[in-house]
Formats: sequence, C-alpha cells, structure tokens
Amino acid sequence: MFITILGIILIVNLLEALYLLAKCWKLKNNNAPDYEYKQMVNKVAPLMSWTTIISLIILGITFILY
Repeated sequence: MFITILGIILIVNLLEALYLLAKCWKLKNNNAPDYEYKQMVNKVAPLMSWTTIISLIILGITFILY
C-alpha cells in the first residue's frame, strides 16, 4: 500500500514537472523575454507548492498508518 501511494505521488509530481518543462520549451521556441518566464513560474508555483504539501501529508499519514 505504501509503495502504491508513493508511486502515485511521484507520478503526479513528475507530470507537474513535465508540464513546466513543456511550457518553458514553448517559451524558448517563441524567443520569449525573461518576464514571460517569470510570469509563467509565478502562475504555476502555487499549484506545485500545494500539490507537494498535500503529497507530503498523504505520505506521512500513510507511513504512520502502515
């Protein structure tokens, strides 16, 4: 059970990282200025922070229960 939950958490975080990489790649191909990178990171960072916090809480609860 613990391994399954850990795997799901890692997959979700990997998908977030791939999303961010795809957005950066798109901006780089369009020769975007620096402020667009900063704007993109400011928009994505709160979502990634919350999912990381939730993932750590779920992982901690799972570790305590099992």
